[in-house]
Amino acid sequence: TYSASISACEKASHWQQALHTFGDMIRSELVPDIVAYNASMNACRRSGEWQHALALLLQAQSCSACPDLVSYRELVNVCEKSGQMPLGLELLWDLEELDMKDSISYRPWVLAKLSVSDPDVIHTSLNEAMLHLKSSSQIP
Repeated sequence: TYSASISACEKASHWQQALHTFGDMIRSELVPDIVAYNASMNACRRSGEWQHALALLLQAQSCSACPDLVSYRELVNVCEKSGQMPLGLELLWDLEELDMKDSISYRPWVLAKLSVSDPDVIHTSLNEAMLHLKSSSQIP
């Protein structure tokens, strides 16, 4: 399958071939699922190609594939690798707006991954997590 080929390219650190295979999938008039998008983003992550990974996330959002936490994790990883902390933080805020399941537990990971040391950012993120937990009745 195309997703398996993309994953093989990713494991071999051939991000350009992975994206070419992803393009072949589209040119063959197949609709990529989120697994294909995530595998392609992971290939970009290994090479620090954050622009391509971001383009894939945006494309997935505009198509029938619905980005999941894995999609966002891949993009946060590529942001960390390429020093794109502002973009990584923006992804964290996007997760909160999308109200994705488990995004609360994801916050500390993103903050640590991006080496966020600004106390205001940390405080705001953790306060938002607490408010979300309280409003969803997950804590007394």
